[in-house]
Amino acid sequence: MNRRYLTIALLACMGLSLALILAPTVEAKCRYPTLVTSSTKAERGSTLTVKGESFWLRCIDEGRLPLPRMEPAKKIRVLFKQGDQSTVLATVDADADLRFSVTITIPAQATIGNATFTAEADSYRRFTPTAFGDIETIQPVAFEIVESGQR
Repeated sequence: MNRRYLTIALLACMGLSLALILAPTVEAKCRYPTLVTSSTKAERGSTLTVKGESFWLRCIDEGRLPLPRMEPAKKIRVLFKQGDQSTVLATVDADADLRFSVTITIPAQATIGNATFTAEADSYRRFTPTAFGDIETIQPVAFEIVESGQR
């Protein structure tokens, strides 16, 4: 009798193990937003392209299939920062693929030296393991303002 229960328990454990091994894996869809600039140097008054990816309104990915369709972020502010000065150069909406691309002009009053680009949006909520945040700022992209002709 004990042998019969032991066999049943062993088969149940093997079945559960096999089910866990063969279960489909779900990849998290909530990637952190990223920015890329078309150049890392520019002169004052020149133009360049800033592209963003993974700009969603909020993440509701709970690891279940099917993965939910995420809503694109709206009113994303592309900022140029130098020292303690911050200038909004453009306001854009992410497209259905959670991306944007915008041509911006380097401010004429920018000083020669280091600067950064970043983006933020009131509607944007970035997923973290512990909570959703409001008005989060994206990882800045380093940039350099150079003298005319040194690009």
